[in-house]
Amino acid sequence: MKVLSALFLGAMLAGAAPAVQAAPLYADNVVSFTQGSVERVLPGRSDPTAALGAADGSFVSLGFGGSLVLTFAQPFRAIGQIVEVTFNDRSRHKESADVYAGDGVTWTLIASVKNYLSTSFSAAGTFTHLKIVDTSDASGATFDGFDIDSVSVSPVPVPAAGLLLGGALFGLGALRRRKAAA
Repeated sequence: MKVLSALFLGAMLAGAAPAVQAAPLYADNVVSFTQGSVERVLPGRSDPTAALGAADGSFVSLGFGGSLVLTFAQPFRAIGQIVEVTFNDRSRHKESADVYAGDGVTWTLIASVKNYLSTSFSAAGTFTHLKIVDTSDASGATFDGFDIDSVSVSPVPVPAAGLLLGGALFGLGALRRRKAAA
């Protein structure tokens, strides 16, 4: 009986435990890239694959009004971060972008980010695609728009606590049957 009580208590505690944060998902595929107008783009800043994976210092410049559509290895929640690269003085290079999440056909604006504030975003829902559209002021000191090094999102959580509870209840039933058979 003590074993059954311990198993039941363990199952209840596991079910009540907070969800463990999974590692972030990084963009792993470029669906489309349109570089907007630019005053000048330095070499190496026009490759959209530079925005894939974790931050590594390599980045793509969207250009004014440019856009980048990315996908991830699995569906995601619209909670994440864009690593934007601006060298020198961020107050002189005020760059911004709108972030949309969707299924590749239908889009929902989930955030407007600025390189000199926060580049984190959060919105309700589960999505497969993320689109980033430059909204930088072309008359400002910046010359190539919003620069993206990496984009990460939160994976859709697996209901682990429910699976643990179900497994524990199954184990309790098996122990009860075993005891009755003995």
